[in-house]
Amino acid sequence: LVTGGAGFIGSHLADELLRLGYRVRVLDNLSTGKAEYVDSRVEFIEGDVRDADAVERAMRPSATDSATDAAVAVVFHLAAMSKVGPSLHDPDMVKFCVENNVVGTENVLRSALRAGTVRKVVYAASSTFYGNQPTPFAESLPMKISSPYAVTKHQGELLMRVYDEVHGLPTVNLRFFMVYGERQPESGAYAVMTGIFLAQRERGEALTVEGDGTHFRDFVHVDDVVRSMILAWERAELRGVTVNVGSGRAVTVNEVAEMIGGEVKRVPPRAGDLEGTLADTCAAKRTLGFEARKNFEREIREMVR
Repeated sequence: LVTGGAGFIGSHLADELLRLGYRVRVLDNLSTGKAEYVDSRVEFIEGDVRDADAVERAMRPSATDSATDAAVAVVFHLAAMSKVGPSLHDPDMVKFCVENNVVGTENVLRSALRAGTVRKVVYAASSTFYGNQPTPFAESLPMKISSPYAVTKHQGELLMRVYDEVHGLPTVNLRFFMVYGERQPESGAYAVMTGIFLAQRERGEALTVEGDGTHFRDFVHVDDVVRSMILAWERAELRGVTVNVGSGRAVTVNEVAEMIGGEVKRVPPRAGDLEGTLADTCAAKRTLGFEARKNFEREIREMVR
């Protein structure tokens, strides 16, 4: 089961699971995901993780399947209110974050436990956990609060640990850094920097760089992120851990703009923006056998063509 499986990352994960021979079910409310991203071989359930009944339905075999054939063995939980900006500027969005990222996550965990067939829940956590502190970020660092979004995503991590340590449901938290690649959001509150820049270039517009452009991010390709999630599932003994998923390399906004090319327009810095993110990748190599394979410059240049 992939929650949020019609979204940017979730749809890529569903595609790869199909390629590997898994039967795949997706639960998505299509608020930001797109139905056209969902392969026809996927069993698609339109529903919201905030709705406990919808989550229960997604966790059960369909009426046409035997219980054994369609039992959910693993849950990849990606459904979330998934961006920092909206949670900073609108107090009502704090409640929305809690409903999606905390209540929704608990609904998924409770249903997974009740199902009795789920062998692991893999959670899409966030590198916003680290806030503004010296890089690189090791998993042992304390949380630095930077946004309601970051807090609620961390609460999701804590719920994973509760269900693992108290109720015996194996879980793994993967802290994603800046994910990019095909299907990345290009506009609106959920857009990512690379998507915005590429869309601006395609329209012949100047690339909007906030502030002086020296802030930096650890970019990790969606294909690498998908691989990390499958590794977390397939390593049967791995549970109760939190692992960074990044490239271990920092790239500034100015460098991204230069790679994409074109005129640059400077605008005021965004309030609450993080100075920089960079993953310590030692734990990923040790526990998952994971190392990012995709080269950021090469992938961006391919996207520009």
